[in-house]
Amino acid sequence: MDLGVSEKVAGLIEKVRDMIENDIAPLNSEYFAEVGKHPSGDRFVLTERQIEIMDGLKAKAKERGLWNFWLTDSARGYGLTTVEYAYLAEEMGKVGIAAEVFNCSAPDTGNMEVLERYGSQAHKDRWLGDLLEGKIRSAYVMTEPGIASSDAAQLSFEAKRDGDEFVLNGEKWWISGAGDPRCSPKITASLPILTSVKRRCICPCGASSLPKTCIGRSTSIPGVLGSSANIVCRLCFAASG
Repeated sequence: MDLGVSEKVAGLIEKVRDMIENDIAPLNSEYFAEVGKHPSGDRFVLTERQIEIMDGLKAKAKERGLWNFWLTDSARGYGLTTVEYAYLAEEMGKVGIAAEVFNCSAPDTGNMEVLERYGSQAHKDRWLGDLLEGKIRSAYVMTEPGIASSDAAQLSFEAKRDGDEFVLNGEKWWISGAGDPRCSPKITASLPILTSVKRRCICPCGASSLPKTCIGRSTSIPGVLGSSANIVCRLCFAASG
């Protein structure tokens, strides 16, 4: 495997680096200084100045063709390999807001890929287009209290099929960005229960937009934009396959 800089990505690296140094980095501190200054007092809600900064930078990125680098093997993406994208991610990681400017923020990148490759047409119509345009954000709901959630074999949050619905039952927490009003789809890692057999695995249980009433509390971490939320729920969602 060739891990070097390909001819295809070499020019992009320079363009991304130039925009980060000259357009994004000079506004990074001002953007983060605005956190928590919204009149509502909610640190998740962007101020007018934050919106102005981010929307302006996103518009520049789109105009320069520096957008959605991450999706490989897809007509919707830039056609880069994972190795090629890694060089761009390295540059974007140098400045806090850079990844979002190019619409390459986690977990949006992974969630868009799940929707693009495995989502139903209804999922794509409802969320994928707006995510690809950078109009909304998303969350990946995995961590659970009391277990090592990085090991999918230990997940206890249930997704049980009941006729034409899935019943979700359990608790999740530390869901980065879930309190952001722009956060619409929340893809959930769960324990699917099929008949009497239990199988533990990561399973996107629908790109479900959880009602706000299910977000029990939000947690702020000093120095971290956004933060996380705790969800306790027993909900029904229409099954999609």
